[in-house]
Formats: sequence, C-alpha cells, structure tokens
Amino acid sequence: MTGNPYDIRAAASCIWSKLLVTCLVVFLPHLARCQPSDSIVLSDFRSGKNYIDKPGEDSADIQKALFYAQDAAKRCAQAGLTLLAGQCETLFAQIYREKGEKQRGFEHAQKAVKILALFPLTEQLADADFEMANYYVSNSDAISLSRKTEYYGKGVAIIKILYPYSRRLADAQKFLGDLLNLGFREEEALAELNQALTVYKQLHYSQLQDIYSLLANVWLNAGYPKQALGYALSALRTSETFKDSSMTVCAMYFRLGMIYIGLKSFDLASNSFQKAKFYADKNKDLLTSLMTAGAIAHTYNYNKEPEKALRALDPLLRNCPDSYAIIKVYLLSGEIDADMALDNDRAALSCYDEMLHIIWNIPTNLTLLKHAHNSAINLLIKTHRFANLDRHLQALRDVLHAVKTPDDLRLIEHLAYVIDSAKGNYRMAMIHYRRYSTLRDTAIRRNHDRDVDLLQIQYNAEKIDEELAAKEREVQLLTTESQLQAKALKTGRLRRKLAFALAVLALLSIGLIINRYLYRVRSGRLLEKSQEKIDAQNTTLKKLAGEREWLLKELHHRVKNNLQIVISLLNSQMAFIEDSDALDLVKESQARMQAISLIHQRLYQSDDLSGIDMNSYIYDLCNFLKATFFDGRKIEMVVDADRIRLDVQQAMPLGLIINEALINCLKYAFNESQGNCRINIGLCEEDNHQMVLMLADNGASGFPLVDTAERDRLSGRDVMRMFAGQLMGKITFVDDGPGSRLTLRFTMMQTTN
Repeated sequence: MTGNPYDIRAAASCIWSKLLVTCLVVFLPHLARCQPSDSIVLSDFRSGKNYIDKPGEDSADIQKALFYAQDAAKRCAQAGLTLLAGQCETLFAQIYREKGEKQRGFEHAQKAVKILALFPLTEQLADADFEMANYYVSNSDAISLSRKTEYYGKGVAIIKILYPYSRRLADAQKFLGDLLNLGFREEEALAELNQALTVYKQLHYSQLQDIYSLLANVWLNAGYPKQALGYALSALRTSETFKDSSMTVCAMYFRLGMIYIGLKSFDLASNSFQKAKFYADKNKDLLTSLMTAGAIAHTYNYNKEPEKALRALDPLLRNCPDSYAIIKVYLLSGEIDADMALDNDRAALSCYDEMLHIIWNIPTNLTLLKHAHNSAINLLIKTHRFANLDRHLQALRDVLHAVKTPDDLRLIEHLAYVIDSAKGNYRMAMIHYRRYSTLRDTAIRRNHDRDVDLLQIQYNAEKIDEELAAKEREVQLLTTESQLQAKALKTGRLRRKLAFALAVLALLSIGLIINRYLYRVRSGRLLEKSQEKIDAQNTTLKKLAGEREWLLKELHHRVKNNLQIVISLLNSQMAFIEDSDALDLVKESQARMQAISLIHQRLYQSDDLSGIDMNSYIYDLCNFLKATFFDGRKIEMVVDADRIRLDVQQAMPLGLIINEALINCLKYAFNESQGNCRINIGLCEEDNHQMVLMLADNGASGFPLVDTAERDRLSGRDVMRMFAGQLMGKITFVDDGPGSRLTLRFTMMQTTN
C-alpha cells in the first residue's frame, strides 16, 4: 500500500467493474424472458382506458379510445395474451356503450365475461361483470333489474375477496344495495349497505350522506319508518356539514317527508316537502318543484285541511306544462281528494274527467299513479259511477304488482270489497272482505312482531360487524406474518450484501486513511516552508513600512522647514516694502504658506500619516492668523469642529479656504470702532460622509464685492471658489448684514494608510 491516490482509484474501478458484471449475469436472464409485446399491449390498453374515462362524451376521445383498443386487441391475438384480450373486450363494451351502439357493446361484454371466466377471482373479471351490468336498465322491467343485480353481485363478490375493507368495495356494495332495494329485497340490501357503511367508517370516510339516504329508503320500503327516520336525519346532518345544496339534498328532504307521512306527523312532513321544494327551485328543476309542491298539497289532505290543499293546488295546475302529464295527474288526484272532503262532488268529477283524458296515455309510475287510481276509485264509489271502477282497480293492481307489500294488498282487497258491495255483488264482496280481514290480522301480527324482527336485524348487523372485524384482524395478522417473513428473507440477503460491501469499504477506508496521512505529512512540510517564507516576507515588509513612514515624516519635516525659510525670507523683505498693498499681498502669501506648513507639521509630528486632525489644525491656523493680522484688536474666534481626519488632498485646499476666509474677515468685516468682534468657525460631518464648513462673522460689512473686470488681481472669493472646485464641493456666500456667512459642502474621501 503506497498511499498513491491513483492506485486507490484504480482498485475501486476494478471492484465496481466486477459488481457490474455480477449484476448483468444475475439479471440478464430475467430481462431476456420479458416479452416486449406485453408492455406495448398494456400501454395501448391504458391509453384507450384513459381516453374513454375522460369526463364528458367527446367523440374525438371515444374514437382515440377505439383506435388504441383495436391495436391492443390485435397484438393480444398475435401474442396469445388471453387475459389482456379479455380486458380489451371489456374496453370495447364500454366504448360502444358510450357511442350508443348498445347491441354491439353488449356482444363485446358477453365475450369479456366468457374469456375472463377462465381467470376467476381476478379484478379483470369483476370489471367485466360490472360492465355487463351496465347494459341492463334498472327501471325498465323486473327481469332487466334482476340480471343487472346478478352481474353486479358477482363483481362485488370478487372485490370482497381481492380488496376487503377498501373504498372500491364500499362504493360497489352501496350501488348493489340500491339495486337490491329497487328489487324489493330489503334484507339483502340492508346487509350490503351496512357492510359498506362499516368499511367507510373504518376508512374514516366522512361523506356518508348517500349511504345514509339509501338506508333510510330501504327501511321505509321495509315498513320501518322510525328506523328510516334516524338514517334520513343522519343523511341531512352530513349534507349540512359539507354545505351540499344539490338535488341530492332535495331528494333527502322529499324522502324525509314521506317518512313523516308514514309516522302520521303531517306538519313535519309538510315542512320537509317545503325544504325539498326550496332546493328544487334553487337548482331550477321545474319537474321536481311541481312534484314537491303537489306532495305538500297531499299532506294537507292527509291532515284534514282540504281548503289549504285547494289553495296550494290551484296555481300549480295553472302553471303545470302539458308535457308533465304524470305530475298533472298527481295534482288532479289531490284536488279530487280535497273536493270530496268538502263534499263538492261536482268539482271532483270535473277534475276526474280532466284526469281521465291523461291517465290512460302515460306509462306506469309506482307512486304517483297509485294516488290517482285510488282517488278515482273513491270518487266513483261515492258518486255511484261504476263504469270505470274495474278498469281503475285493475290499473291499481298493475301498479302495485311489483311491490306486493301487505299494506298495498290490503288496500286492493278493501277497494274490491267496497266496489262489489256497491254493485250488489255480495258473494265476491264477502270473498274480498275475508281476504281483507286476513291481511288486516296479518298486519296486526306483523306490527306486533316488528320490534322482534328489528332486534333480530340489529343483532345480525352487529354479528356481521363482529365477523368483519375478526376477519380484518385475521387479515392484518396474516399480512403482518407475511411482511415479517419477507423482511427476514430480505434481511438475510441484505446482511450478505452488507458484509461484502463492508469488506470493500474497509479496504478502501484503510487505503484512504493511509493516503490521507501521507498527504497530511507532505502538506505539513509544505506549510512549514510556506510559513517560514511568509514570516521572512512579513519581517521585510515591516522593516520597509517603518522606513517608508520615517521617510514620509522626514519629507514632511523638510517641506515644513523649507516653507518656514520662505516665510522668513518674506519677513526680511517686508522691511523694505513701503507700499501698503504690496505689503498686504506678502502677508497673505505668508499666511497661505503657513496654512500649508501647518499641515506638513501635523503630519510629521503625528504617528498616523493617513490624515489630518482638522479640529487642532483649525485652532493652530486661527492662532497664527490672529497674531499676524489683528494688530492688537480684540477679536474672538470660536471654533466648533468635530474630530475629523481628512486626507492631505482635501485638508490642504480646505485649510487654504479657511485661511482666505479668515483674512477677508480680519481685513474687511470689522471697523476700528466696533467692539465685541467674533468669528465662528464650524466643521461637521452629515449623512453619507457629507462635510459642511461654516464660517460667519458679526462685522459691519462682509466680503468685498468687486467685479473681476474692475480689479487687477484675484479676490478672496475667487481663490476660495478655486479651492472648492478642487474639493468637488459647493461654496456659497451670504452677506445679509450685519455680518456675513460662508458655507462649503463637499464629500469626504476615505483616508488611506
């Protein structure tokens, strides 16, 4: 082991190459056994399924679904894929059903069921059964309903085994329970619906209003209005929780009203029908609105309020379209009952004659025509018009033939007894009366045993729930055992792989550790050498910096001395100058050189060469000028300058501006008689490094205002403006008397070492 990183990379590359070869040897046989046609068929099938399952009935989507289904079926036939071929037949059945080609689709559905019967207990067979059920209409005839229920029941039985306690099973059982209820198989319907409700609750599914409503309907059809009431109220509470305002809520309130009628609670029934009408009007469903309004009127008749019934029916009959014949018959039957209750037989017969022109031309409807024929029979018996009695009685028998509940059979026999008695056919009347008495006694016994039956049903439901819970626990236990076994097998394989991987990682880690150690040793040596070089360079730089600082101080010292020599020479020449103007010019020149000299003096006397302390500089400059130009006059100079350090490039023009301003003040601002003479000098820093210099006096006159064309040299203002330009600043002069004021604004440069 040399620790060379290239050797380690080569070893790792060799190991990964061996692992890749091993994977290829293991998985290539499996890849070779895969049939590429399977994936193509599945892709075509899923594409067709996606297009046909899209919302709406777009002809383009249906055509694309048919194209993919035909392609998938062709490939299935070539590859001999029987299961997929059955799925394609199911897809064809769904496509042709949505295209409206029912016969062709029905043939494909039959083929799907026949093919997939070879694969029992598969989801594909359940789908075929469900599709087959879709080709039978539940409300056409008893045979069609029976076949639809049979196929749907087969599909549900498969789903129960494949997907127990799943949402799909609960939805399927709910639909099957509805079909069983339509076929008046209440006990089976209750079993399916209760199982579906249990699954929904186990899945924590909260939108249970539909299944509660179905359970209410089943209990009502079974003759248990109290139990139906509980489920109906639960359905409405759930709908209110989810703020549902669709026609489903309307149907729930209508069903609740029918339940209250069965319980003889007519006021509550009327209130429920009114709420149903509110939702029908809200959803703009005229047919349902008229039907619910008619139900309200019939409720008034049941509650012995015929006047209110007539007031409610009158506008309904005026506004009912002729196309709603069945609704019009339903409304007319209510008006007949109300007129008979008020002994207004003539009006009742008038309504009957109007109803007679309609009733024989409409198809049978279980609920609404029952009211119409019953009202007609009662009216004809009361008015002794026997011509159409037998026809109405037979029509009522046909209406109630599919139901055959004890109450309806008792009604038929009682009406037949009354009709035969009115006709004088006493022998048949006695036969019907005996049948009626038998059915009445049976009803009494049934009412007596109803609670027992209810307890038995509840016991059976609880038993089913317990069995479902036990099966669920058993399934969970088996699932857990299966998972543990799979986990144990997976753990064994994983351990072997981990052992091999750990060995490889250990070797790689050892190599990397040695390599890193050698690398650190080499790096340490390099760092030591580099540090020695850096230390030597730092020592040299410190020495050079010290020499540079000494040279700069020496330079500033010599410049200051040279300026002082020049000032001294000017002093010696001043003794020979007699012209006062020339003497003033020399003094001004001395003052300017002194301002510059002070800056150099500050620099060589300070340890910090990066800038000038302007506070002390201004003090020194003021003292020098006061001694040079005041001639013994008492002039107070007030300096208010912040502790600001300016770069030499800005300190020098600023000092010259202050020098010029002070000389102008001393020369022009104060007269000899003025007392309390004062000059204020301020320097401060504002936001964003903005510097402000303010110089003001309280003299009698300010800076001299002389036009450049009228003078032969620069004025103090011109000099100050020139230096302000060097500072890139703005200078202003204010002479508003008494006194004058100078303001300079510029941006401070950052000092550098």
